[in-house]
Amino acid sequence: MSLWSLERYVPSFLLHSDTYYVVLTDLDGLYQVANTRFYSRFRFDPNRIKGVHSFALIHPEDHAACANAVTQCLEYPNQPCQVLLRKPDESSFFWSSWEFSALFDADECIGILCVGHDVTEAQLSSVRVLEYAKTVERILEEMTDGFVQLDENWNFLKINRSASQILGIQSSDFLQKCFWDVVPNQADFLFLNKFKEAVDTKQRMEFDEYFPLADRWFSFLVHPTQEGLSIFFQETSEEIKQRKVILDSQQKLQALLDSTQDSNVYFDQNFSVLTVNERARQESFLILGKSIQLNDDLRDFLEPSFRDKFIDVSMQALQGQLVEMDVTVGGIWFNFRFYPVKNEIGMITGVALNARNIDQNKRAGIRIQEQESLLRAIYNSTTESNTFLDREFVIRFNNQTSREITKQVIGREAKVGEKSLDFILPEDRAEFSDYYTRVLAGERIIVEKIGGNSWWKFFLNPVFDEHNVEIIGISQIVQDISEMKSREAKILSQNQILREIGWRQSHELRRPVATILGILELVKQDKTEMTPALIEYCDFLVAAAKDLDQMTASIVAQVNEDK
Repeated sequence: MSLWSLERYVPSFLLHSDTYYVVLTDLDGLYQVANTRFYSRFRFDPNRIKGVHSFALIHPEDHAACANAVTQCLEYPNQPCQVLLRKPDESSFFWSSWEFSALFDADECIGILCVGHDVTEAQLSSVRVLEYAKTVERILEEMTDGFVQLDENWNFLKINRSASQILGIQSSDFLQKCFWDVVPNQADFLFLNKFKEAVDTKQRMEFDEYFPLADRWFSFLVHPTQEGLSIFFQETSEEIKQRKVILDSQQKLQALLDSTQDSNVYFDQNFSVLTVNERARQESFLILGKSIQLNDDLRDFLEPSFRDKFIDVSMQALQGQLVEMDVTVGGIWFNFRFYPVKNEIGMITGVALNARNIDQNKRAGIRIQEQESLLRAIYNSTTESNTFLDREFVIRFNNQTSREITKQVIGREAKVGEKSLDFILPEDRAEFSDYYTRVLAGERIIVEKIGGNSWWKFFLNPVFDEHNVEIIGISQIVQDISEMKSREAKILSQNQILREIGWRQSHELRRPVATILGILELVKQDKTEMTPALIEYCDFLVAAAKDLDQMTASIVAQVNEDK
């Protein structure tokens, strides 16, 4: 019997096994012989195996593990050594578990006896379990909610990125520390009582509460687990303020915000649900009448009008794109974010869907847009130019008249976001920069300027915040006063004419009247030639001349008074 005959060293049941591979190698690692199962599984010609190095059928990354196993066998010849190796296939590889033993002929070690079996399915299952765990971990880390995991002794196990950002802490500084060493157990910290109650009753709890250490409001979702306590939270300070404003202004408005926690669903390329959180189950039940569960086809929960769009966006995410969109589901506005999820080798395995209820903010935004449209329509209907500038002199609002005036004077329309000084004539910019600075200091300025062959009147006033405390910008109102200036010029011209008439009345017209009066007095004094009739005529002329003099004096006085 040959030195390298399997029958010499291996039992018959292994020689003909359909499960186990049997291989003999020499001390140089060269194949000598193998059983039928090995040849068929790895598609190797029995006549060509002798002298082939064993590394040829082992994944390069496993060469070191194989060599170490051989070394261990030679150092401890009476102990078999186990090793997990990958055997390459056409496009992938097989996982196989091997047991190496030193092979002796008489008392001499001549090689290595290798017995193995296929463990590919078991390994792939382990990889899938690891991928699933990593996916859950990734979702927790990427979600916008703050997340804190405590163990049964109230020690920190995990603090996600959002929690670190919201609380302004470094997660590494708190891990493995006790919660009660970090957060004082004070009576006015009401949320702590809810945490304790959740642990004691083993009941999930959801509530809004004020967090004194951060001086902010938060919405909490507290969920007892076998490991301890899971805490999801999100800041709701602004939403709390908005809710109070709505209640104060409308009095009968029902508070719609019962939670701001996100819904999160992870589904594969076939839209099969792999992970779904409690919020998603609750909201799907409330809106659609049925709750999303594991292995459900997510397409069954889509409204017909949204189904095609959802599938299209999901396919974009499966191609590696991050997609965000606002949609209505059951008449409620949600912000949907589609995140591609990759495994450790970079292959996209599914999509993480994050859904946030934005109904209240969306509708408030629509109302604000409607009010802004109404306000803009009112401003655009006026003949005055209205412009609002921020503290950097940047245009934040301007009406149609304002845009038309800038086009008339500068040659182009002023747009929101541009510098106001760019639409002031170059020779006036330094002056207006000074005006703006003075207005931001609280001064109100009215100034008239000529530009583009027209006269303009500027009203510059400070704009205060809603509390009338801080100046946040400048209101610039511009009126076209060209017609008024034209009327003023006409009036000034008329006044000049009147002054000239007055001057002529007082100097040119009164001079001959005075001469006439003087001559008449001389005639009356010379009575040698005067008859009673002539004297009477002279008196008439004197009276008429004096009347003419009084009328001239009256006109001059009136002109001087108007002046």
